[in-house]
Amino acid sequence: MTGDAPTISSPPWTQLSPINSTNDSASIRTRTDCLTCVESRNPAEAAKSEDKLTYGCTFPTCTKRFQCIDKWERHENNKHFQLEAWRCSVWNADNHECARLFYHRSKYTEHLRDEHKFKKSETENPLKENRIGRNGQYQYWCGHCRKLVRLHNQGSDAWAERFEHIAQHEQDISDWLLPEGHRTKGEVAAGVCVGEGDGECIESLDLNLYIRE
Repeated sequence: MTGDAPTISSPPWTQLSPINSTNDSASIRTRTDCLTCVESRNPAEAAKSEDKLTYGCTFPTCTKRFQCIDKWERHENNKHFQLEAWRCSVWNADNHECARLFYHRSKYTEHLRDEHKFKKSETENPLKENRIGRNGQYQYWCGHCRKLVRLHNQGSDAWAERFEHIAQHEQDISDWLLPEGHRTKGEVAAGVCVGEGDGECIESLDLNLYIRE
């Protein structure tokens, strides 16, 4: 992606309250128990819920949807892995976010200094604030909030906290804004380009970084 980042017209998104840091993994699991999964053990209820594919995979080009939180969590745990990354949040002269993603701290630092004219002493704060933690630690990208969300827990509890937050939105995964660029998952699936020309039709994401074979 080169030049100023384009923008799209998007609906408002839901802001969620932080999850209480005192929650342990057991309490998180209790709140995310999937009623549809329980009901689906009954054949009569299973027939009713076949089309309720509420939960969608959040990773860039994966189109999997699930009617059960447990199946959605299991899918993302088994099939995907989030590398440590840095998302550039600098706003350009046209009042658009840069929204480029970097998988090396040094590359992001170079970008800040070369593209946004940051002084060396000015790079430390964005390096901290814009870091996406390895596999759901420290903080993660929420495409419904459209911002990075800081975690209160660590380890497996942090990953569960992330799932809980996303599930609370109760929004369609097609409205999920990808961490890099300015397109939603729905727009990517439909092959929609945004901005002037076809600049954001180019798939700049290295999808191999996300997918476990």
